[in-house]
Amino acid sequence: MDTNPKGSESFAKIVVIDDDRDNLAYLVALLSRKEIPCSAFSHSEDALEYICANPVSVVVTDVFMPEVDGVQLITAIKGCRPEVVVIAMSGYQESYLRCMEALGATAGLSKPVDPKILMATLARCLDPDFTGKLC
Repeated sequence: MDTNPKGSESFAKIVVIDDDRDNLAYLVALLSRKEIPCSAFSHSEDALEYICANPVSVVVTDVFMPEVDGVQLITAIKGCRPEVVVIAMSGYQESYLRCMEALGATAGLSKPVDPKILMATLARCLDPDFTGKLC
């Protein structure tokens, strides 16, 4: 599901990945309400292929998925696109999110994701002066 409007090439490219289709639809709707274009994937393998082949600024991804888990996904994203900012999400232990940050994720957000926190995190990551560190 690609939700990019035509002519949106000037926007920062955001990819959202979640195997839970309801949560994926929620995140896409949240970004759409803020007029933030994104490409959405329910399969991590498809998302990874897209990320490696296209210009992407930020990836917002679930951590626990059936095909490729967060560890594998973040490692693969950083392997093909080290400049991409990764925001990991999980409904499980917060300590797991800290591990994702150690692997290269810029931020870890607990699910269900607070819309205000997600939007603030995206704003900071998309700021031209962003240094790659949120702390």
